[in-house]
Amino acid sequence: MRISPVIVCLLALFAHSAQSDFIPRPVRFGATTDSEEVFGPSRARLTMIGEGATAKDPKDNGLFRAACKVEISDKEGYPTRFIVHLPERGFAPMGKKAGRFLSILWGMANRRFGRECARLRESSIDVWMTASGEAGGEQVNTNLYIYNVNSDRSGIEWARELAHEYGHYLLPGTSGYTSPENWSNGLLGERLFLSWLLDDVNSSRIDPDEVPFVKQADLADYCAKQVEPLIDQVRNSGADRSILQRMDKLGMNALSGLFLYADTTYGSGSLMRMLEFLPRERSGKIRGVDFLDGLIGWLNQATEFFVVAPGNRPVKVLIPSGTLSNYFFAGRLYDPTERKKATAKAFCIGRKQTNEHPAWQQITLVNNPWWTIVFTREPHP
Repeated sequence: MRISPVIVCLLALFAHSAQSDFIPRPVRFGATTDSEEVFGPSRARLTMIGEGATAKDPKDNGLFRAACKVEISDKEGYPTRFIVHLPERGFAPMGKKAGRFLSILWGMANRRFGRECARLRESSIDVWMTASGEAGGEQVNTNLYIYNVNSDRSGIEWARELAHEYGHYLLPGTSGYTSPENWSNGLLGERLFLSWLLDDVNSSRIDPDEVPFVKQADLADYCAKQVEPLIDQVRNSGADRSILQRMDKLGMNALSGLFLYADTTYGSGSLMRMLEFLPRERSGKIRGVDFLDGLIGWLNQATEFFVVAPGNRPVKVLIPSGTLSNYFFAGRLYDPTERKKATAKAFCIGRKQTNEHPAWQQITLVNNPWWTIVFTREPHP
């Protein structure tokens, strides 16, 4: 659920943040100590605040007598990124679990977006975990609300709730949907962040013992139901403009699918770069279909971009206009340093194609489960 409009992430110069090394550590979350460390994508510190922790939330003026401060390693040291407010000290274990999970979400977003997403560093986020009310969540400006922490939630429900509300704050989206809710970026937050988490656990970038609430199997089950079908819909047929213009559940799912497809096909940075090319109505409102036009606009002017596609099956890929040289590499090579080390396949080095207009083109690559294609734009004659 969302009340106030999301300010779309401001664009800055592209900068990938280096991921932390995989460092196995014993499980600490939920312990009775006042502080603990998180060895996630970005190292973090969780500290229970004693004196001076009492605060009132800005929406309902409720009283919170304890808090967990979440500081995350960055170039400027360990700035505070979240403060998890709790009704009283007895909720400390749950507060630290929430803080730990949010620190991992922040680290994954930082690794993929870097400073292209200004909202990552714009402000410290206050998380208000209440002991009453109807179970659910809400985002109001820089405040995330998790209602009735005493309610019976499964681990995956906790992960989805936190990812959902942080998605409302951090990710681009649009409003006016009739179902399942007004804004699109909360559901996108669940799907995008949990798919990142599964990928990072599978690739050993994150130690699964550092992650609260969910196991690898929980994430795999969720992504098989909520993420992969939406990506495959775009891979099989391309993005459907008419469905993206709908303001119902089908339209919201199509927009989620477009973002998830762009993330896994062109890299996470594409989600930030397309924002610069969003068309705007006179009213200033952004529609779901505008994000497709933003993606096309970015690709049409990019001097170089890459495509990651599954092998041994036909898939649709959005190819921009212009004359492009392409180089094929085996594997999923999102990191530019990995692509520099890789050797292009000799059978297709430097192959050129000219497209008068951007279009969804079907490709089939064989003999490897994944391929990376680097496209370089030829200068105009």
